[in-house]
Amino acid sequence: MIGRTSLRSLLLLMYLYHGAYSAHFTYKPIGQTYPCILMDAEFSIKIIADSDKYIADVWQLDSLDPDKISVIGNCGESMASLILGFKEDVMWSFIFKNKGDFVTLDRFLIFTPREIFTESVTNISDPVTFNDPDTIPLSRTNESFVCTSKNRTEYLPSKPIPGDIKFSVLTKIHHFKVQAFGVKRGKYSPSVSCHEDNQTTPTPPTTPSTTTTTVAPTNAPDNTYYVNNTQNTSFCIILTGRIDIDVRYKYKTEGDVVKTRTVVFPIPRNATFDGSCNLPDGTQNLVLEFSNCTLEFLFWKNITKDSTSLYHSSAQESLDYRIKSINLVYTNHHNIFPGSILPDGKIVQENSTERESYYPHKSRGTDYYSCSSEIKMKINKNVAITTSEFKYKAFNTDKDMKFDGTASECSADNSHDSVQNAIIVLSVIMVLVIFIVITAIILYIRKRRRSYKSIRG
Repeated sequence: MIGRTSLRSLLLLMYLYHGAYSAHFTYKPIGQTYPCILMDAEFSIKIIADSDKYIADVWQLDSLDPDKISVIGNCGESMASLILGFKEDVMWSFIFKNKGDFVTLDRFLIFTPREIFTESVTNISDPVTFNDPDTIPLSRTNESFVCTSKNRTEYLPSKPIPGDIKFSVLTKIHHFKVQAFGVKRGKYSPSVSCHEDNQTTPTPPTTPSTTTTTVAPTNAPDNTYYVNNTQNTSFCIILTGRIDIDVRYKYKTEGDVVKTRTVVFPIPRNATFDGSCNLPDGTQNLVLEFSNCTLEFLFWKNITKDSTSLYHSSAQESLDYRIKSINLVYTNHHNIFPGSILPDGKIVQENSTERESYYPHKSRGTDYYSCSSEIKMKINKNVAITTSEFKYKAFNTDKDMKFDGTASECSADNSHDSVQNAIIVLSVIMVLVIFIVITAIILYIRKRRRSYKSIRG
């Protein structure tokens, strides 16, 4: 599918390697002097078309050029809306509701698949709607809402979409500030912050636990976690990368209606960690601990045939090892999970329900697993982790923490390489075309000059 993608889509895919830029949006009704809705945001949107037959095709939108984003809206006492319009008639709607002097936000995105993807991908010409599954609590009507933390959301289709193409909508937004009620003279009111911004990470204990082994070498990069063997002669597990945990939980609204909401926990750089190189069943585990949360990666040697892994670029006849499961234990604190229907302080355990072949594996003949791209891995229907710049070794016998040798790369990285190669080829072709055109013009001018001289002679 990538090979059939238009030049425009290929160029847009280059944005996958760049961050978005913060943009300022306002809505001012006709006849009014000042806007009634203010919003600042740095965001990116990915619309993905995927099939069992093809590599995923991606359409990227972001806040890179706000002048090319149209804004319409509506202001009212109980409801207000701000709608951002992008090219190809993609519409991103923010619906604000004032319930008892408290503001909530619902979001949805509308697009026509046939308008943004080529006919070889889909022929669906009717608009489809994807909703943010969570209603976001913001602030009181006389306050603005601020959230500088990065929030990732996967939108869900409002109804089933026909055909064998699976569409996904992923948004990433941060440096977010908004006010839709009580705006005075076009300026933000005093703000309240989201609970992610208010989170604090406790200082790690100075005394290591009995299962923690030696101290990491001084050259270990941030966000690197490891386990030593009992003789302290090698690192059996080395894992590095950015990891965010998405927890979906149920909460009650002021009207006692049960809804769902997602909280994102970025694992801090100072998270403590331990694990084991020799569990009784032959597996190994790495356990990360932070802010009353425990995240466990369980690794398993696998010598069976498997061709169903979601995170590898091709089927493998024999595998070295894989992540067998990912498990999470956390404490339900109401300041982190506002309105949760579970008691404050309750310990919640979330274990993997996904099949083992779902998780990333290192294939035989390679030295470690690597995936630079941002990838979401489900633990179960309530919990997922999002990783980037993610690498790991397990059942390792090296005495250092380097990722040397050949990497077993994820399919997302291979897709990016294909796109980069296509862009390079297209760039070379464009340079050649320009060179040929310039050469032809020069030859034409010289020929005309010779003709003119022969006529005068």
